[in-house]
Amino acid sequence: MIAKVVTGWRPAGLIAYLLGPGEHEEHRDPRVVASWDGAPAFHQPAKTGPGEFDFDLRELIGVMQELPKEFGLPLTNPAPTPRGLPDSEGWTQWLRNAGGRKPPSFAPDWLKLYRYDPKTQSIVLKDGYVWHCPVRLHPDDPTLSDRQWEHIARRA
Repeated sequence: MIAKVVTGWRPAGLIAYLLGPGEHEEHRDPRVVASWDGAPAFHQPAKTGPGEFDFDLRELIGVMQELPKEFGLPLTNPAPTPRGLPDSEGWTQWLRNAGGRKPPSFAPDWLKLYRYDPKTQSIVLKDGYVWHCPVRLHPDDPTLSDRQWEHIARRA
């Protein structure tokens, strides 16, 4: 099995990608095989047409965006760096000196999205909260059932 973790900021983008053809037409028969609540069939989007990727994604995207909204996290990509954001109180300097400490409660909202990178000596965007671990089989591996894929998804 081959796996590689990718992070991002857009739950809707990940859902649309996973239930679409993929970048190189690698997605086949897309469906929800595992979910956080143990009811993957409940989250399977309704078909809207005869095509393999004709799904109504609105409900699933809505569900997947509830928690980020609740915690004030962005649903789209933030600016790559905080340049241009109001910083009259020296928050970029605070990031440089924070050493990984959590921002104080009165800090501006944008501060929680950035960190100081000592390698580049600059303020950079943190990894996004959307976590995707694509897993695929080697061509010589046997075909797996949805139940087996669910088990693999839970372990990953």
